[in-house]
Order: sequence, then structure tokens, then C-alpha cells
Amino acid sequence: MATLTIEVPDELVREYGLKALAEKIQHDLELERMHRLALKLDAAVKEAGLDHDQLFKEAKHRAWKKYKATVLKDILPDS
Repeated sequence: MATLTIEVPDELVREYGLKALAEKIQHDLELERMHRLALKLDAAVKEAGLDHDQLFKEAKHRAWKKYKATVLKDILPDS
């Protein structure tokens, strides 16, 4: 990881504080990293010839079944 030194207008430092500005920049950079990872994942899924929508439906169905079996097991009737 690298350290970045940037100039920040005094007005922003007074209004938000250095800590809040640093946290915002860190957060924005993490969002950018996650966005790039999502693009790579999307490209890999397409390259593998998989259907994004079908994968999502299957994952959603498995997650719902797991949730019902663990969290709602005593609430919902067996189906």
C-alpha cells in the first residue's frame, strides 16, 4: 500500500476536520476498489459463458432456503 500526500483547501479542513476528510477519501477509494473487482468478476462470469441472472436466482434461492432452515425453522410450517 502507498501513502498519498495531497493538498486540501483550508476551508474543507475547517468545515470537516482532517480525520473526517481522511476517512471519506479512504471510503471513496475502497468503493473504487470494490467497483473494479466487480467489473473483473462480471468479465470473468461472461468469459466463462455463465448467465449472471441465473447465478443470482440460484444464489438467492439457496440463501432463502438456508435462512428458512435456520432462522425461521420454528416459525414457518414445513413446506
